[in-house]
Amino acid sequence: MFVKTLLPALGLAALSHAAHDIVEDINGYKFYHSGPTHAATKDEYELSFCHTALSKLGAPPSDDENCLTTLRALKASYTPEEFLSLFDKDIRGADTTWHAVVANSTGTSHVSANADVVAVVPGINSVSFAAYYLSSYAEKSYQKINAEHYINRDDGLLKQEILEGWGGVTTHFTLATTDRSQFEYLPELSDFPIKVASDKILRDGSSAVFGVVDIALKDIVGPEAGLSEGEKGVHILSSVWYGDGAPKSFVEVESQHVVVEIVNHALNAKAGYDSGEIVLEELVGALCGLMPSAPGCAA
Repeated sequence: MFVKTLLPALGLAALSHAAHDIVEDINGYKFYHSGPTHAATKDEYELSFCHTALSKLGAPPSDDENCLTTLRALKASYTPEEFLSLFDKDIRGADTTWHAVVANSTGTSHVSANADVVAVVPGINSVSFAAYYLSSYAEKSYQKINAEHYINRDDGLLKQEILEGWGGVTTHFTLATTDRSQFEYLPELSDFPIKVASDKILRDGSSAVFGVVDIALKDIVGPEAGLSEGEKGVHILSSVWYGDGAPKSFVEVESQHVVVEIVNHALNAKAGYDSGEIVLEELVGALCGLMPSAPGCAA
């Protein structure tokens, strides 16, 4: 693992052109990533979240080596309804927190939790990575993708019910794909052919939109793109935007959360395609219907 000189906190548009803070080998594949102010390896972020999740679930402390294995087995023993019951108090507290963030925001300025990741993983490019998210394989994998992810299930067309935490704040919300062009504060990212925005909507009956998830993908090659000679990768910009009432410390922890999520999704996509459990040809039609600007799709 190689840690570059830390960059100042930057907006997503700036990050898309910046050198990456971290370059590391994970399972034999190279990942470049930036975003959090505290630059660290994916494992460092992930272990911190793992210990938080075990504590939230009332489990005994675990050593670092066994934390993720212990946590995944424990989470697999709960049904979604049991998670909702267990986290009821946390969910109500998170609802209050998010309503306060919305109320305390000016409405004219926004902050974002950013993850700028390049995955150099054979077989994983912008199209295969985007298509992966449409697969049942991905939907069944969310609990292992992020330590504080507890529920992820379909809730209608292009909607998902999610229960997850970051920094110990466990939120129950709907993630609903929406029209990206309505958000004037999102960077244009014209050189990224695949872009998707989704509203984060509280499930407390208020239907309050408390954040926007924005993901952009493009394929990159070689030194001109910041990679080594001959390397091919997929450049993934993932950000979560909130009103300016969101605390900076909270945004920082979510940046770390998103780095873990994107890296683990890339590794999981590789495993799914290699095993044959994901078949790209079966997903391309749906992908092109949703994202006609994706490479290989007729505009």
